[in-house]
Amino acid sequence: MLEKFKNFVNKQRLLTEGQSYLLAVSGGLDSCVMTHLFAQAEFSFAIAHVNFQLRGADADGDEDFCRKLAQSYNAPFHSIQFDTKAIAQEQKTSIQLAARSLRYDWFAQLQSQYAYTCIATAHHANDSIETFLYNFTKGTGLKGLLGIPIKNDHIIRPMLFASRAEIETFAKAENLKWREDSSNADDKYQRNKVRHHVVPVLKNINPALEKTSLSTFQYLQEAQNIIEWAVKEWEKKVMINKGGSSYIAFQDLLALPFLNSLLFEWFKNYGFHSDQIKSITQHLKQFPNHHIGATFYSETHCILIDRKKLILSPNKNTPPNVYQLAKVNQQLSLVNGTFAMNYLPQVPHSFPQTTFLAYLNLKDSDFPLQLRHWKNGDLFQPLGMKGKHQKLQDFFTHQKVTRLEKDRIWILETAKKKIAWVVGYRIDERFKITDKQNTCYTFTFKPH
Repeated sequence: MLEKFKNFVNKQRLLTEGQSYLLAVSGGLDSCVMTHLFAQAEFSFAIAHVNFQLRGADADGDEDFCRKLAQSYNAPFHSIQFDTKAIAQEQKTSIQLAARSLRYDWFAQLQSQYAYTCIATAHHANDSIETFLYNFTKGTGLKGLLGIPIKNDHIIRPMLFASRAEIETFAKAENLKWREDSSNADDKYQRNKVRHHVVPVLKNINPALEKTSLSTFQYLQEAQNIIEWAVKEWEKKVMINKGGSSYIAFQDLLALPFLNSLLFEWFKNYGFHSDQIKSITQHLKQFPNHHIGATFYSETHCILIDRKKLILSPNKNTPPNVYQLAKVNQQLSLVNGTFAMNYLPQVPHSFPQTTFLAYLNLKDSDFPLQLRHWKNGDLFQPLGMKGKHQKLQDFFTHQKVTRLEKDRIWILETAKKKIAWVVGYRIDERFKITDKQNTCYTFTFKPH
């Protein structure tokens, strides 16, 4: 095992003599073996342990074990405790995601503070296979099928050469001690289902699953490298960067192969998701009858489909979650859905009873409209209350809207600061269609 370890870290250029490394150690089998191999190979290291306070006395026992482990190797020891459940509730995220974020953020702080070369985690070949299978089952692009990377940024995985079985055999031969985490046997975690039920079936088909998987991951990584190169080459050919914005002429775009895939690769790092890219592609394929002025937003950028080109620009002039709508047919692709406005030269005879569709009576002086989220003090006149004002806060309470849902609801407001539509809930009495109207505007919101 030691020789395999040395050969792997040398071939992958992960470790260098004279440098000091921070080992992420839970006290389990994998991280204890990694620590032992670092010591046998005579690399300088420190141990970092996170107590997530999720397993009561067992969690405290893990921390004490890791402290003594560091002492046995005469290595510096760092530990920290987090009230992970409370933090997850505060951040409105899962315990697993909160724990991961807390863990890696703290490791990065230690690395910077003590000048460790990089952070080593004990992920092994089986972890990589489980990641591949989990992502494949959930649905993913090519990157999600690459397994766990050997190195990314300041994190290295020097144990990816070994299977779980090899690690356990080595630990027993070396008389190593480690802590067992009971949660690893609990099938309520989806990854454990893959580990306990899927992988054994695959190993029955191919006993050398770990070895052949490493080769497969390498081939996939090489394919990903080729794709990234091709994406950059196409970008150089068609994209013009000027004044902080990027421009692509329609004639160049429509001549591209794999248009949807290229647009996704170009724009995903600006916060645009696959549904938005598909919608952009559909607009472009309708050229020259595409929806001129269609705008797609991420949290940091916007993409505008102009008359002759597609324009990517930062949202410098648009406050977060606030969008302006001029008096033209247009579509906004928002973070949580698509919002469209259209002018109708004739009022329809009937109005569909659809939650996310509104017909409004608007005058020229009502423009430009503003699409935003609610704020304290908002008032409107809900349709059906005969012109009576109601605080939006009270309206949400009566509708039994949770705080999380409330923060996601869009408000359509006129230039005179009058709320015309609480999107998905109620229009304002002042903007309803009457028998006197010949024309109107329709507004549609399609949540992602």
